Amino acid sequence: MLSVKPGEVLDNYKIKKIIAQGAMGSVYKAQDMATGKIVALKIPNEGYDKDLISLQRFRQAEKIGYLLEHENIVKVYNPSRKDSRIPYCTMEYIEGHSLQYEIQRLLRIEVETAIRYTLQMCNVLIYLRHKEIIHHDIKPANILLGENKIIKLTDFGISWSKDLQADTWASLVRVGGTPAYMAPEKVKDHAMDDYRSDIYSVGILMYHLMTGKLPFSGSSTEIINNQLTNNFIPPAKLNPRISSPVEKIIVKAMAFDPVARFQYAAELKENLLAVSREIKPPGGVNGTAGAGIKPTAFFRLAVVIIAVVIVLAWIMLKNR
Repeated sequence: MLSVKPGEVLDNYKIKKIIAQGAMGSVYKAQDMATGKIVALKIPNEGYDKDLISLQRFRQAEKIGYLLEHENIVKVYNPSRKDSRIPYCTMEYIEGHSLQYEIQRLLRIEVETAIRYTLQMCNVLIYLRHKEIIHHDIKPANILLGENKIIKLTDFGISWSKDLQADTWASLVRVGGTPAYMAPEKVKDHAMDDYRSDIYSVGILMYHLMTGKLPFSGSSTEIINNQLTNNFIPPAKLNPRISSPVEKIIVKAMAFDPVARFQYAAELKENLLAVSREIKPPGGVNGTAGAGIKPTAFFRLAVVIIAVVIVLAWIMLKNR
């Protein structure tokens, strides 16, 4: 059985506690006894390591992650030893939780905050484009929220890379993913499946973060049919704080036709930066406390009050 318990030692790692469990494996907090460094160990579930394709996915995530260096990507450290009793992946330990948990906790994310997260995702996609990698499984569960609200993308198990060999694993990369976040061309037209597929997923991410809902839900067939008919509730109807310019960006990013989407993550980033300059922080125009008073109005009012006080003081002194 592929499991470890707190206090056990796996190679030179001492297991501290389990921090996450999923369909494919579990993640543990551990300490490297050689350096004292805290890391995260991902261990596949029982039986998962015996399935060739599943094990290839596990190793693929390790291989790609090891080659990437970006502040918004979970770093993968040295691959596990081949003589280890169980396979594992050693990763950067993030003190935080996933965006999926954040949505469940808050129901939906403030528009301004969601844009900040999306801008970081744009930086990731720009970097991955340079590395000629398509993630293929961008979703809140694969995005960790660390200190100072820095997000970290993880799990490259079904990613596509230009350097990937055309073997069994490469042919299966295009059929994996999460239906609600999966670009329609991954299913309908593989020839159109390129870097814009990740942009589509980011569009769904924005919708989900800002509304707390998925635009398409149900079975895989229902999701595909709704994508074909563009059958989704406009995000601003679910969250009135989403302005028209922001809604247009979301809808364009998640367009059914890749040609109708943003063609580059840099283009999406540029549009988000433009609208973010117009969004007031919570408590202001778009916040919970109403419109409020602008700083310039406060300044003018203060000047008037001071002037009145000075005049009154002068009159009182003159009449003494």
